[in-house]
Amino acid sequence: MYKDEIFMERYCEGFDGSGYDWNALARVFIMEIMPELSGIIKFDSESSMFCVYSEEKEAVFKFAAAFHTMCENESLMKELFSKAKLE
Repeated sequence: MYKDEIFMERYCEGFDGSGYDWNALARVFIMEIMPELSGIIKFDSESSMFCVYSEEKEAVFKFAAAFHTMCENESLMKELFSKAKLE
């Protein structure tokens, strides 16, 4: 339910706030904000679950903190989500 209103803005494109949608947003986030984590952070999400993992524990903590901060900045989240592609 977290930030559903942002995902619903692209509902007609097939987004609904699923784990796959969070994946799409996280991929854009890593590509644009934290490219140093590309290839280090991996995803194993499902429709009802967003899952991030890595062999590097500190990378997960770093990603989680920065991703949460981004989500709390609604304008930045919307900007990045506008670039997300449905998986």
